[in-house]
Amino acid sequence: MFKLSSQIEFFDSPSAAKAKWVSNSVCSVDINSSIQSLTDTCTITIPKRIVWKENDQVIVGNKKALKRGNKVIIKLGYDDKLYTRFVGYIRDMVDSIPTKITLDNSMWLLKQNTINDSWESETLGGFIKRVIPTNIKTVCDDPTIKIGSFRIKNSTPAQALDKLLQTYPLYATFLLVGDEPILHIGLAYPSYGRKEIEFKEGYNIISTENLQWRNANEVKVKVVVKVKKYINGGETEEQYEFGDRDGEQVTLYQLNIDKVAAEKYAKAKLEQLKYTGLYGTFDTFGNIPVNKGDIANITLKEGSGKYLIKSVKTEFGRRYKQTIELGGLLNASN
Repeated sequence: MFKLSSQIEFFDSPSAAKAKWVSNSVCSVDINSSIQSLTDTCTITIPKRIVWKENDQVIVGNKKALKRGNKVIIKLGYDDKLYTRFVGYIRDMVDSIPTKITLDNSMWLLKQNTINDSWESETLGGFIKRVIPTNIKTVCDDPTIKIGSFRIKNSTPAQALDKLLQTYPLYATFLLVGDEPILHIGLAYPSYGRKEIEFKEGYNIISTENLQWRNANEVKVKVVVKVKKYINGGETEEQYEFGDRDGEQVTLYQLNIDKVAAEKYAKAKLEQLKYTGLYGTFDTFGNIPVNKGDIANITLKEGSGKYLIKSVKTEFGRRYKQTIELGGLLNASN
């Protein structure tokens, strides 16, 4: 029987290099991480009166040893073999029994200050230099991507980044590579720091209850392509729809392209979303840390394949479980 192990490191400021408190006492940890969400979140539940040193508790009356914005590093594992699973910052604390602490990942750092900027033409690399703080390590697939007219008014870098994703077909997410959070911005699922993990039924797959094998013709998807065009100083928007009228809608954004180009782009997206293979989620143990963007090499009785991992939900407490959501079959363009 494996013994659950945890280590929570609490820092007394966002920039502190050394933890002020370290705790191995935790009731539960719940982490939600997704390629499609700017911010990953975590909730820690700890005993109300946990003590790190004499008279130094999490909460003593109105005095809080932990404050909003304090950095937290969470390490989980079995038999004292620990892996870093979350690096974040305190967003909220609920003074209850037990105490609950809610964290945002490093996107929290991009929500603290506002900026103002505008331009008529820029590259993605230029956007990063203008918007993303220099202390944030960033990986960009193609910094030469052209960005048209853009305005940032009293917005945080996170809000500016969200606006960028609503305008262009880009992904932006913080990856945890080893112990280091790295912001990835690109056209596809991030390959930076990606690893391939084998999952086999009867070995390290706990449950396939929410995993289904489906034929491509059974999957209904409607792709809506919204195209912004900037002509003679003015801005217009055109919309094109492809795929199944009654399907689940996926909205994509493009700039200054015609209907032929929009159709080509939409068909590529439909091929990614409509395939013959596995859809849904499955549960696995926590002994091998799984991150969004990794590759799941799955072997089941009804079929095998390599799939991109869209999201990971981690639950640690009475047990250590990861729920993996598939993001599509792996192919050369991913």
